[in-house]
Amino acid sequence: MRKLCSFATVAAIALTACASPLPAPRPPASSPPADAFPGVLTWHNDRARTGQNRAETLLTPTLVNRERFGKLFSYRVDGQIYAQPLYVPRVRGHGTHDVVIVATEHDSVFAFDALVARAPLWHDSFIDPGRGITTVPCTSPRQPECDPTIMAPEHGITGTPVVDPATGRLYVDVQTDERGRFVHRLHVLDVASGAEVPGSPVTVHATAPGFPGVDFHPHTAFQRSGLALDRGIVYVPYASNDDARGWMIGFDAATLDVVRVFCVTPKGTRRDLGGWGRASR
Repeated sequence: MRKLCSFATVAAIALTACASPLPAPRPPASSPPADAFPGVLTWHNDRARTGQNRAETLLTPTLVNRERFGKLFSYRVDGQIYAQPLYVPRVRGHGTHDVVIVATEHDSVFAFDALVARAPLWHDSFIDPGRGITTVPCTSPRQPECDPTIMAPEHGITGTPVVDPATGRLYVDVQTDERGRFVHRLHVLDVASGAEVPGSPVTVHATAPGFPGVDFHPHTAFQRSGLALDRGIVYVPYASNDDARGWMIGFDAATLDVVRVFCVTPKGTRRDLGGWGRASR
């Protein structure tokens, strides 16, 4: 019943939306233990973005009913949530916890216990108003990259982060306004503690291959699609509201060096890789 509650917590905060159904898998010869569930570590569970856990054995029609399945509790955060919350089971830190990771438009990342209502396990904020570091405001269409009919009053973390289960690291792109200068940084956090890992964060810079004068401009780039981790490279897509070129930048997951760059329209604008929290395939 304890594991059922952890899955219920994830469902209650809407971790995933249903994707197009695949043919029903054949039942396994023997049901895998609940502890085999790897978690929800990226947008919609896998690189195919199916949103499915096809090894599910606990959530049967017998168990999913009003008496045994539903909302356990809720947590308050400091801003809007566009990024999909992630679920990381069996995290060892001060004890062992099943952890829900939530990123907000107020440039915060929270880690919550999925089983017990309590204070956050940790909370990282990437703004410092006293030093002039804030979220990117969006209250008027005259502001750069701002459409208040879509997202207001601020931009912060929009794209879903990604977790590397092998290292226990969370990768998240954070956008800030630093006294009128927009900045994108890739932060890498230890899932157990929320601490920045050595070498993190890195400021995002890139140049379009074959076009030495075409550079990544953080003032127009809008990171809104989910991040992806593939064969040791963290891919971060950037879009715009209207006037940017569109970028896909790959970072070495260990060193955070830029190792892949794709610019959608190096000779033009109004192209992007968007998705509002979700990931491009």
